[in-house]
Amino acid sequence: MKIASIVTNVIFILLFIPVIVLLIIVEFFKGLTVSELVIPSFYYTLPFVMIMTQITSWVLFAKGNYKAALWIALVPIINITLVGIHIILYVK
Repeated sequence: MKIASIVTNVIFILLFIPVIVLLIIVEFFKGLTVSELVIPSFYYTLPFVMIMTQITSWVLFAKGNYKAALWIALVPIINITLVGIHIILYVK
């Protein structure tokens, strides 16, 4: 669990860089209707979710709670999945 937690954290820290690019791309979705703008809000929350889960994960990791650290570090996958669904459904 210790190695898995470290690997997961490193992957999400590396993914944080492209998230900034996604925030810039979201600005091109101005023509969407109100119902279609719900999912793009996940673009804006993704950096905050990633930062908060990584901080929480490292605190749990330092306390020796490796299993909880791993599960907390995996939370951004939900947000990334919603972004992917939005791209598949609404970006033409």
